[in-house]
Amino acid sequence: MAGNQIHWNSIAMLPPCERLCREAGIPNRDQVAKCADSLTGKAFKFYMTVVSMELKKWRLDKFFIELFNSCFPPYFRPRQWSKRLKDFE
Repeated sequence: MAGNQIHWNSIAMLPPCERLCREAGIPNRDQVAKCADSLTGKAFKFYMTVVSMELKKWRLDKFFIELFNSCFPPYFRPRQWSKRLKDFE
């Protein structure tokens, strides 16, 4: 896998991880670490270099947003919205 390539399985696991944390009653302080167990590639690198150093400071919603922003370029989200809007026309 190339250094900048995104491992889609890491991104796709986020909603199930959020559900797991909620259903299992995992305390807020442990949720990010639990979800990080499944990360690979660029997502894992983000976790190790940014999040793991100050784990107590991170909450799951902030973690998901920052992980998405670190794995995708800034123009990705607006471009996806444009494609979706075209699909609905």
